[in-house]
Amino acid sequence: MEVVQARPLWFAEKMPDMKAPDLKTRRVVLKADRMVTHGVKENLPYIVYVDHHVYAQETRFHDVARGIGAVNDALRGKNYILVAPGRVGSSNPLLGVPVQYDELTGCSCIVEVGFPKEGYMPELSFGTHFFTDLEIDGILYMPVYEASKGNVFDEAFFDASPYALGPHAAIRIYSGSFSVYTDGDKNIGLVIADRVDEPDSEW
Repeated sequence: MEVVQARPLWFAEKMPDMKAPDLKTRRVVLKADRMVTHGVKENLPYIVYVDHHVYAQETRFHDVARGIGAVNDALRGKNYILVAPGRVGSSNPLLGVPVQYDELTGCSCIVEVGFPKEGYMPELSFGTHFFTDLEIDGILYMPVYEASKGNVFDEAFFDASPYALGPHAAIRIYSGSFSVYTDGDKNIGLVIADRVDEPDSEW
């Protein structure tokens, strides 16, 4: 007997159509070209970013996951974009951050970033392990592949922009105005940074 694993299709009946944003004066910090969901989230106040260099050197992976949960709770319902290496929610922390879904209650978009040299590569059939929950809650998803044609991972932005250090050294919190545009029909996903503010909190 063969067992086939299937994942549900993304139905975005309640999500608005993506309107192509004017990029002339806007900075695209993340771009995906495959397996994105469908929707628009504008003027989000935070990006929660997991530094892949620090995470790759970590041995207490679950401390990073619990740190994300602590930031989620501290934001008190304010929405954010989570950017993390590999498969978010993976049971194998060597493949991605083992965060639990109930630790992401304020998350509006999950961006999984694949780093081939470090072994973090989200599956093309949606790396996250709680895809059905994302659909129900209207959380957008996009996988970005570093150095892959048609993809953008603007690491210079994350390194040069001001941020607050989270409860773990791998976690950074960026404040400002950030927008997500994902078009599941055209397979394009964008995260745009319109403004980055000085950190407004101590973590």
